[in-house]
Amino acid sequence: MAWPCRQAGMVLGLSLLASAHAQTTAAKWASRANLPLTRAETGAARVGDKIYVACGFKDGLQPSKEAFAYTPGKNTWITIASVPTALHHTAMASAAGKVYVMGGVPYGPGGGPKLNTGAEWSGSTSAFAYDPATDKWTTVKALPHSTAAAGVVGFAGKIYVIGGVDAEGVALNLVQIYDPASDAWSTGANMPTSREHVGAAVLDSLIYVSSGRLGQTSMAKLEAYSPKSDKWYAFAPMPTLRSDIGFGAAKGKLYAMGGEKPGIFDVNEEYDPAGNAWKNSLKMTATRKAVSVVNFEDTLFVFGGFSANGLINTVEIFTPPGGTSSRIAYTPRTEGIRRVHGADGGRTLLDALGRAPGPGRLGPGDPAFARNRVGFFR
Repeated sequence: MAWPCRQAGMVLGLSLLASAHAQTTAAKWASRANLPLTRAETGAARVGDKIYVACGFKDGLQPSKEAFAYTPGKNTWITIASVPTALHHTAMASAAGKVYVMGGVPYGPGGGPKLNTGAEWSGSTSAFAYDPATDKWTTVKALPHSTAAAGVVGFAGKIYVIGGVDAEGVALNLVQIYDPASDAWSTGANMPTSREHVGAAVLDSLIYVSSGRLGQTSMAKLEAYSPKSDKWYAFAPMPTLRSDIGFGAAKGKLYAMGGEKPGIFDVNEEYDPAGNAWKNSLKMTATRKAVSVVNFEDTLFVFGGFSANGLINTVEIFTPPGGTSSRIAYTPRTEGIRRVHGADGGRTLLDALGRAPGPGRLGPGDPAFARNRVGFFR
């Protein structure tokens, strides 16, 4: 990331200014208007002032096609046009003002093909786009590989579908990239770890993928993909081993909520990229898994899922601790080491106080620099 400023003193001044104006708040959970129907393993994505929620399990673990739009500012729901195909475990994200539903499972228990692997669910290549302006869904270019239970994000005008299970129910390590502008798919570098039921979120130009499982084995791995360099990087794993989590980014941190191992969790763990470290955050109000999470103005909206008693339509918001986002001229992920343009036009690494790396501070020559991964820039 290139900074417009060229003086280390300006860097220090901006850092102190950001700190002085940040207002500290405690983490909290709060309830919002329930989903119109009980749902789990839905898709959810934001466009403008609304969050769209579609598909997912309904009663009897059957796929659904109903779709809804939620307005956080009014705390109200409306029903929108249904998705053309009923699905659960679909990947849903937004790009260029539209919502995209990719892959998923189009059948309920016992309703699909008999798989050689013995898996219960298999992915599909379904792909649809929803235009909020017309309230219509259209079919777009199908996924190159059948996919369900994948991680998905919208980033820089494209949709990234990561991992999941294929048509035989086998876990994938694929990165499938959809470009709405050309209605075409491409692929990125394979994820180092094949897994499904993963969480995915964007923070500071990286796509983080956390948790997931391979077969019946849950994972705690945290890996990140750089669309710019087409490379993957490994980070500290989650403290609590689980899969099927809610995963989101807000205020410069990542949050891994709920999940199963089996057994359902209420744990909420916070990851700070600046120190490559996890810690406990405020627990969920109840055990939940298979939720959908969307960031809206640095607040994480958590939709539906399963509780210990079955399908729910609960909607809650999690407000992370700390001040409002203080991104004046830097990104929170790189508070430890930051790159700016030096006066000579070259690139200089500066720490949080605007100092160049030196004794006791991370720098390219320090083993901890590569180990902690805080020095990677894309």
